[in-house]
Amino acid sequence: MKAQCLSMDRISSLHPTIKENILCLLPIHEAARTSVLSKEWRYIWTKIPKLVFDEDTLAVSTDEKQLSVMEQNYKTPSLRKDMNLMCKFFYAIYQILLAHQGPILEFILSVFSVDSCIEIDQILAYLSRQNTVMKLTLELQNEYKLPSSIFSLHQLTNLYLMFCKIDHVPRFSGFPSLTTLCLKNVSISKKSLRHLISNCPLLRNFSLFSEGMDIFDYGDNGATLIELLDCLHVVEHLTVSIWGLEDFFEGVRCSTRISNNITPPQILELQASEIDSVTLEGYSDIWLEHLNEFAYVDLGDSKLNLELVKLILAKSPLLKKVRITLCNKVTKDEELKICKVLLRSPRASPMVDIIVEAW
Repeated sequence: MKAQCLSMDRISSLHPTIKENILCLLPIHEAARTSVLSKEWRYIWTKIPKLVFDEDTLAVSTDEKQLSVMEQNYKTPSLRKDMNLMCKFFYAIYQILLAHQGPILEFILSVFSVDSCIEIDQILAYLSRQNTVMKLTLELQNEYKLPSSIFSLHQLTNLYLMFCKIDHVPRFSGFPSLTTLCLKNVSISKKSLRHLISNCPLLRNFSLFSEGMDIFDYGDNGATLIELLDCLHVVEHLTVSIWGLEDFFEGVRCSTRISNNITPPQILELQASEIDSVTLEGYSDIWLEHLNEFAYVDLGDSKLNLELVKLILAKSPLLKKVRITLCNKVTKDEELKICKVLLRSPRASPMVDIIVEAW
């Protein structure tokens, strides 16, 4: 009797679903190692609903005996060694997917890829056939071209795409359940972007990050941005990190003149390059009546950047919270000056709290 009591532990007696949730907190290779604990644990890891594959944490050591003496002494891994590691990385993913049982609800892949990678294509094709993934994160490099199979994941609620390329959005029935979309340095045409977000009727959180290029094109009197904003009429949380942010507000001004169906976001976060020209006088007809929270990340000491914050304060009657994160180059004296300017600035909301903090 005593031996039986000692053989039992609190974790093993838990419900299988709870065990799966616990294993979701571990790296996938650590979760797989629990299969040796006992017969009860042997297949628990194969049923976890969240799979995370990170090239850094799931790296498999290359057998140095397979490398030449010159390659072993390289401080920077040689191409041959990189390819060997990459093959082992994808082989490990394939083995885990083959052994997996039950639905995959969340899938995260972080890997340095090339513009065309058949291994990733096959993984996404597998997920599309399963069609159970609700949260998908792809952290890639070199503008990997997304295959059309990704648009078959109709169960998605959260989609995060980083450093990849969407050449063309095919005709598809949309992502009917998608509520969160994050595009970070994703190469996509404005037409395809509009087509994508217009087929996400429940989209409430939209993040757009682009380094080194102006996303919005105003060659046609700003019509491109007007159509984009019209597709985001139910978005509550909008995050924008782009070049040419003053053009973004120019589009807001044009769109509010043309369409009464556009509802501004309740939460707006900005992270932008130097602003060229934003003034209260120039945007007197803008009124952000639904905005509750505003955040500006990496704010410098530029007067024009402060004018943008002053514009938000003056045009948001329901604003409750403003959080400013300063650039790391801002000195203490400059920080104090910024605080004084913001505290003295006119504001439409009497209840707004302004928080200024260092990076």
